[in-house]
Amino acid sequence: MIDEALEKLKNLGTLGGFGDLVFTVRPWPFKTMTFKDANHSSSVEYAKHKNIGGKPSLEFIAEELDEVSLNIELLSQFMGENPLKTVKILRGYMKDGDVYDLVLGDEVLGEFVITKVDKKYEEIDCFGNVQKMTLSVSFMEYN
Repeated sequence: MIDEALEKLKNLGTLGGFGDLVFTVRPWPFKTMTFKDANHSSSVEYAKHKNIGGKPSLEFIAEELDEVSLNIELLSQFMGENPLKTVKILRGYMKDGDVYDLVLGDEVLGEFVITKVDKKYEEIDCFGNVQKMTLSVSFMEYN
């Protein structure tokens, strides 16, 4: 019974993940890597055909690849490690073309790759350590 309760607490606050990274808002043991402003975009492609003396006609071609963007907040005092370590992992995934399931909430969106990582340094202490950083990460569906 206690083991079940501990397992539930481990999963409490889990917002999703990609690869070995888990997005969380856990109050204990003070590990936080949360995201906000998640955008998931789906689209389709149409061909436009000109008609003499009339409006163009549209022809459905196919679905486009889905795109997802997240703003991830990294706080060193809660993570217990330098946020640059997480940036290094994400950039490694991007540069290596690693394909992983992207999970947001309890929904597996499918297999994705990282196409872009932007970082914003928000707080740096007097020793030069990054205390707070925000990342903008772009994902594209892998098909």
